Amino acid sequence: MRISASDDRQARRPVIAYTHKPVLHGEHPAAASNRRFIAEAIDGGLMLNLSGNNPNHADALADLDLAPVVTILPNAHARRHRSLGRGKREWAETIGQYRDRVSTLPTHTPAGRRMAVCPASYTDTTCESCRACAKPRDAVIGFPAHGAWRVVERATAARDVPPDEPWIFSQHRTMAEVIADEAAA
Repeated sequence: MRISASDDRQARRPVIAYTHKPVLHGEHPAAASNRRFIAEAIDGGLMLNLSGNNPNHADALADLDLAPVVTILPNAHARRHRSLGRGKREWAETIGQYRDRVSTLPTHTPAGRRMAVCPASYTDTTCESCRACAKPRDAVIGFPAHGAWRVVERATAARDVPPDEPWIFSQHRTMAEVIADEAAA
């Protein structure tokens, strides 16, 4: 019995994939090519999620109507836990305490799209059992800042950068610009 490519794709579990390649107009010279490659990958059966830096960025990505979108949310959206070492943890607050605490946090992007917090950040579920990111959807899935993004979150707060604004230094110069300025002096 021969299985066609479409039957084979349906028989396998969907892949959960993310891309943070620039796709917005004017964001990068390769943005148009990246959009085309992503569209071709999705047409070929690969479910890609566009990764936003924040809810504003997620809105801009969703406006492209290219692929589902995920974003980084402030760490306040995560359920508090204690590390037990070796990748294990225990919850430091009950699910009820967590829900009470996050009830005042935003549930929609600035453009009004529904945001769903990744269940793995507040329950014992896994990507394998949830698979929400592997399906087409209208909601933006938010991942509370952790790891390196916690550093970004702290740096943004320390510099009083308004929420959802880029945290990069606006006066940042490349090394080539610094060298050229020094050579001209």
